Amino acid sequence: MSQNETAKTLTLKPSAPLRATTTVPGDKSISHRAVLLGMLAQGTSYVRGWLAAG
Repeated sequence: MSQNETAKTLTLKPSAPLRATTTVPGDKSISHRAVLLGMLAQGTSYVRGWLAAG
């Protein structure tokens, strides 16, 4: 940050729970990330089109 810039404060507030469905191209890295995010989420998560190895 230069001397002419000042730090800005950003305040984040919780929002309503997110419920969504998305489709992404099959990719091993994306498959693993989807599983990790599903493990962190509350409730049941489904990963379809799983690409286990390439």
